[in-house]
Amino acid sequence: MRILIIGGAGFLGSSIAEMLYKNHEIRIYDNFRRDSLKYNEILRTKVCISKGDISQRIEIIEAMKNVDLVIHCAAIAGVSQYGKVTKEIMETNVIGTYNILNAMNINGVNKLIFLSTSEVMGQFSYRKKESDDIILGVPQKEMGRWSYAISKIASEYIIEGFRSDINSIVIRPYNIYGLGQTGEGAVKTMLIKALKDEDILIYGDGSQIRSWCYISDFLDGFNFLFNNIQIDGTYNIGNPFETVSSLELARKIIRITGSKSRIVCKEHPSCDVMVRVPNIDKIINEYGYHPKITLEEGIKKTAEWVKGNLL
Repeated sequence: MRILIIGGAGFLGSSIAEMLYKNHEIRIYDNFRRDSLKYNEILRTKVCISKGDISQRIEIIEAMKNVDLVIHCAAIAGVSQYGKVTKEIMETNVIGTYNILNAMNINGVNKLIFLSTSEVMGQFSYRKKESDDIILGVPQKEMGRWSYAISKIASEYIIEGFRSDINSIVIRPYNIYGLGQTGEGAVKTMLIKALKDEDILIYGDGSQIRSWCYISDFLDGFNFLFNNIQIDGTYNIGNPFETVSSLELARKIIRITGSKSRIVCKEHPSCDVMVRVPNIDKIINEYGYHPKITLEEGIKKTAEWVKGNLL
């Protein structure tokens, strides 16, 4: 297939491109706000890469020509950005998604995989199914913190509006980490601090709970859905079997790396997600998916990559 990966320079987009490029014609469209491609010389020589932004409607229409499938990974993300560029997040992520779907219609492209986010499940998300209700913050009070999640769920609604013309799969990734990660992932950030013996910051008392999914396990789940693109639906991908508190994660990283780092607690500047554990029964029951990489193993693999690329 001829596949356009929008946001393909990011962590997940570039990982997907690396998995698919040997068997498919891959094109990447990205504004390079984040760039995981710089860590992958082989991929840079094997795929067609163009720079552009999903806010540019005409450019997207042009990029969509002669494409069989669109994988939409593009968004302004990063918790530290939410309160600073709320308006830009909403405009880019929501209008950008509409631009992509409109360009697909114009070019007769009818297959889409959209990477949403576990953020849409709100502050307390313990094994919520894909069909469970979504509860987010009050706009006048917490719009900054939830702007990204709101933009993503709005995008899911827009995709639903195009359902009669476009077969679409929506994926909600839960705390993916590993080789090639850019941005603010906690595992990567803590590893950089630990490997430098610097203080590791956690918010509050560190009792926030997360489930951590290594990148290869995410790609296994993605591949099941990619190979069944004729279906429609929403799927959680994550690893509920590797669940720890933020404090436990920091301690584990210090132990594995042999670091001398101290753990420093700080009050969170906004509201925080207290529980995020995925329900992956749907993808397990339909495709036999099962994550394989333990958090211990994933941290060790990621630590080696961080040493070689980020220090």
